Amino acid sequence: MRTSPFHGVVSAVRWNDHLFVACGLNGLKVFAMGDGEPKLMACLDSFPAFDLALKGDLLAIAAGERGIVLLDAATLQPIKFLTTPFPVHALRWRDGLLTGLSATSRPAIAHFADLAPSLAPVGWLT
Repeated sequence: MRTSPFHGVVSAVRWNDHLFVACGLNGLKVFAMGDGEPKLMACLDSFPAFDLALKGDLLAIAAGERGIVLLDAATLQPIKFLTTPFPVHALRWRDGLLTGLSATSRPAIAHFADLAPSLAPVGWLT
């Protein structure tokens, strides 16, 4: 984890006093949202970040060809990398499923059961 300059916004989500900002190929920026100006706390740039979905203290990051990165929002530590047969550029958490979507000419969808202990894929749709 390191700090680096800010390079634009693709998606953002707030959790407690943290603001997580997806910056596409420039990764994920994490800001402290205390009194006054936001302060850059960390830059996680070992993977891209195209979209974010938050459930409790679990942050899902659409990481393009890397699939989906699950991150502990409190510690900023990766919990799991979910591989997909396509690049993931959009996410949503709904009805107990984490859904990853592609942004390609042939849209594809991957569903992951968010309550399953292993977070194993529950189905692919292309």
